[in-house]
Amino acid sequence: EFVTIETPIPVEMEIYGIDGKTILKTNLQADKNNVSLQQISAGIYYIGFKFEDKIIKIEKILIDK
Repeated sequence: EFVTIETPIPVEMEIYGIDGKTILKTNLQADKNNVSLQQISAGIYYIGFKFEDKIIKIEKILIDK
């Protein structure tokens, strides 16, 4: 399973569980990025985006398989 994330600037993306443990961390380029979710179990997570070590956005997401 892949999800496409589009960003106007290069950012660091991090998906972490409700307990705060990092599940996936990757760098995204400016433009469209395909991110694999195969290693992540179904559930509720948080996704955060950082630019120059500053958090610019955090959202709660649901991964349903």
